[in-house]
Amino acid sequence: MQWDDWALYDNSGDIPIVLELGGKLMKQQELFKAKNPDLRASLAAMQRAAEFARRTALQPIPLLSWCRTAN
Repeated sequence: MQWDDWALYDNSGDIPIVLELGGKLMKQQELFKAKNPDLRASLAAMQRAAEFARRTALQPIPLLSWCRTAN
């Protein structure tokens, strides 16, 4: 299998930033004009994934506890 497209994102903030794409520096406007439809959609997919991760991280985690009593 051969890959001929790749993207590197910085998703540490609210909006992912494209750092590199296919080996050269890219701007978001260039990403939206990419010939590959998967690359054009990748920024939106990263934004959805980041939002899902933030919502998941904010959910309270139920803690289960029990005690053992001596008989």
